[in-house]
Amino acid sequence: MNGNSSKIILHHSNALNANYFYQELVNYNLDYDIIEISYYPQYRTKDLNILQTKLNNLALTCNKQFMIVEVAYPFSLNYTDN
Repeated sequence: MNGNSSKIILHHSNALNANYFYQELVNYNLDYDIIEISYYPQYRTKDLNILQTKLNNLALTCNKQFMIVEVAYPFSLNYTDN
């Protein structure tokens, strides 16, 4: 990979609240290539229709490709680090 093929990726940790962050990047004309977000259904929403709506709005607002790069769902909600 050479420098000409490198992409700038900006990550936001909350898929449901990412629109404000990325809209500010649009407002300030910040140059980047790819939107990267996290989705943790146990902390946000388990409704995939809501997630899809948020992601569609994000794609339309920013006109960028995006990736969901962090996803997890626990097998237990019990604290077991002891």
